[in-house]
Amino acid sequence: MGKTIILTGTFCHINKGDAAMQLTMASLMEQRYADCEVVISAPFPDEDSQFYAPRKVIRCHRRRLIYSFVQCISGWLWKKTGSEAWLLDEEMRHYAKADLIVDLSGDMLTEDYGPHVALSHFYPILLANAMGKRVFLCAQSIGPFNWTRKLASYILNHAGAVTVRDQVTLDYLQSVGVTPRRLGLTGDVAFLMDPEDASAGRSRLLQLIGEDNAGPLLGVSLSFLIEKHYRKKCPVAHQEPFVDLMARSLDAWVERYQGVVVFFAHVTGPGAQKDDREACKCVAQKMKHSAFVLEDDLSPSEIKGTIRHCDLFFGARMHANIAALSSFVPTIAIAYSHKTPGIMNQLGCGEFVLRIEALSESLIENAFSRMHQEREEVRSRLHQRIPEIRELSSQNLERVDALLGMD
Repeated sequence: MGKTIILTGTFCHINKGDAAMQLTMASLMEQRYADCEVVISAPFPDEDSQFYAPRKVIRCHRRRLIYSFVQCISGWLWKKTGSEAWLLDEEMRHYAKADLIVDLSGDMLTEDYGPHVALSHFYPILLANAMGKRVFLCAQSIGPFNWTRKLASYILNHAGAVTVRDQVTLDYLQSVGVTPRRLGLTGDVAFLMDPEDASAGRSRLLQLIGEDNAGPLLGVSLSFLIEKHYRKKCPVAHQEPFVDLMARSLDAWVERYQGVVVFFAHVTGPGAQKDDREACKCVAQKMKHSAFVLEDDLSPSEIKGTIRHCDLFFGARMHANIAALSSFVPTIAIAYSHKTPGIMNQLGCGEFVLRIEALSESLIENAFSRMHQEREEVRSRLHQRIPEIRELSSQNLERVDALLGMD
């Protein structure tokens, strides 16, 4: 009889980083285990069902904190009594028959976005614990915690396994008392995602920018989220609006290298303030030189298949950066948390991380200049390191094997 595995922790497929993790993990497990049923538990199943079809998508109630607490109590009572009367909803009924719960919260097991957000991501894990189900926290950047630190420690120490995608997280979790034998340093599963056919991505780019643009191509990923962090953390933000800073810096790159700028959206909602296309259009409209915004709502593999044709990438969305890096595109990353430097350091590219609190026109210009000079060396480094990271990413499946009793 096949295994039933539930994937939880992500938001919605309109976040292409979430979708990349979900699709990659689901595909890998379906290929690995005969007759495996992968069920996706997500807050917005109506939006996700068609995207993830034919896989089953069920509603995850983690954003309803009081109801989620009741779920945990009911789940514990189900475990004690065996009565299906305690299974309150479809989510709990699927948990009851699941062989493993895989959490793909990415960078959401943290208080960086507020204790309530951390709590909402704890609840699916707590529900699994209450129902006696094995849990795998897969390839994440975790912490820091303050108000929820004791709860986080309990959850992490009761998980079947916890893998992290950066050394900073590993060191932090060990410092707060997480049992070392539960921990492992692997790689983000999105490094294993296959891009679409190369010709399709190239055709998409040429249709956007035209055949006559022969200069180097700079791919750019920006968001209003990174603008928010810039306003909050950068001391000179009140003097230098983020949109103006980006427009001037990208204009300077165009002038210096006679290149072409293409903006990629890695989150497309909900609403204009969370739609990267709107943020990118704001910057493009401020630029003196023409720039192009790829406005199609693409799948993660389609985005990666298009980004792979860039000569250089400048990104604020981490999974957009992973799409570029895993395609051997030299990348300069803007960082607002430890997840970005952690992953860039894994690839030997830590010197090309621009921290949001120090962001300035001169810092960006110097990074572009250095990358231009070292681009072939960086590309060669990526060709060497990416296979190593893919091997680390594959080790997440070995943890699944162990938890399913198949090692």
